[in-house]
Amino acid sequence: MTIHIKNVNIFARMGEVFMDNINFTREEFNKLWNKLEYLGRGGEGICKRLNNKEIIKYLDSPYANFDGEKILKFKEFKSKTYLFPYKIVCIDNEIMGYITRNSSGKNLIEVPRDTIRFDKFIIGSKNVEDDTKNLSDEGVLTHDILFNILYKNGIFHMIDTYYYEIVDEDNESLYKKNISYFNYSLLEFLVKDRFYKFVFTSKELTELYKEVENGESIISFLEMLRQRLSEYCDKDVKVVRDAKKAITLCHKSVYPEYF
Repeated sequence: MTIHIKNVNIFARMGEVFMDNINFTREEFNKLWNKLEYLGRGGEGICKRLNNKEIIKYLDSPYANFDGEKILKFKEFKSKTYLFPYKIVCIDNEIMGYITRNSSGKNLIEVPRDTIRFDKFIIGSKNVEDDTKNLSDEGVLTHDILFNILYKNGIFHMIDTYYYEIVDEDNESLYKKNISYFNYSLLEFLVKDRFYKFVFTSKELTELYKEVENGESIISFLEMLRQRLSEYCDKDVKVVRDAKKAITLCHKSVYPEYF
């Protein structure tokens, strides 16, 4: 098996590859790790860019899951929007991390609301709905979506997916549960701090909002929100900042933002 890592040939020379595991000595790993681009830290570890297509996550928390079988249990799932680990990283024969697909997105927490384009946001949301339906049909229950969404230019990626579970539940009810986690995140991100008052002065938007909270598609709500904002602002609202007239900053969201 050949591992390709642009500009870091040390990976192919030093790491021994056995099926789904890549094994390093501590010295070898440190030499590689220090050359990689830092991406961020989560509750369980640090992510760095391995190459243009992959990231590596080093697990340094005592609460992290170090069970290789559980980390890789969804490696065969094909998804555009959910990033599942597919290789284990071992240091001195101990599991210390994993490799998954790279994403160019930022955590939704860090994305400026005012730059969001409605058309691309809607397309990205539809892709998540499609993938969530496929996962739900396979009995997968998602977890901890809220702070594990990356977004850029119409593309969503869900990360830290190795805690997902296989459950025995009706596909339709499981889908509603899974998509509700995603919907809640988008409502918190886009509506709560910006358009909460605007939405709840419209009976139609209010009804759609409540449906979305209960696991219905968010697409109709986003399309209607854009339409009503355009009517209210007397122009075609393409980007959130175009709807400045309708924005009421109210700090209701769980996502932090500095106004």
